[in-house]
Amino acid sequence: MIFHKFGYDNVHVEDYPVCLKAYLGRNIWKDTINSIATHPEKWSAGWFVKPIKAKSFTGKVIHSIRDLVGCGNYSEDYDVLCSEALDIRREWRCFIYYDEIYDIRPYKGDYHYTYDPTVLDQMMNDFRSWDKRPMACTMDIGVTQDHQTILIECNDAYAFGSYGLEDFSICQNDICTMVTNLRARRCI
Repeated sequence: MIFHKFGYDNVHVEDYPVCLKAYLGRNIWKDTINSIATHPEKWSAGWFVKPIKAKSFTGKVIHSIRDLVGCGNYSEDYDVLCSEALDIRREWRCFIYYDEIYDIRPYKGDYHYTYDPTVLDQMMNDFRSWDKRPMACTMDIGVTQDHQTILIECNDAYAFGSYGLEDFSICQNDICTMVTNLRARRCI
């Protein structure tokens, strides 16, 4: 990966920053995929499970042993993040650039549900208090069946889906982030 070449071994944006914990609407904890696969009380609990290692598998709700197909293999025991599954009715991706929401795009769900802009404004105020916040990232939000606006997760700017974003100047985020970081390390 290009980041490693310049001395960056951990450029990952936290999925669930501490400053935004109040907006999660659920508990999140660490486990391993093998622990879940070998304990029926875990794989039948209906938890949402996603890998910590990016792209190991797509996060999903595990209701039965069959749901673990495609979630790794016994010889590679992935660390995973788990949470109670929520009934999320609509999801959006917020594109953040220099502490401001650049655009918001819906990507899944029932159009009858909408987020609470007051809650999103408060999320952004709390986001700005994060000392190690990136200058460019995305923040996925959702609305639950009971109309709660929640944080789904944050994503790195270099690896997000655009979900219909038409103004491709957002791609400058990737370059700006990398160049700024490399200059700070006196690599360029």
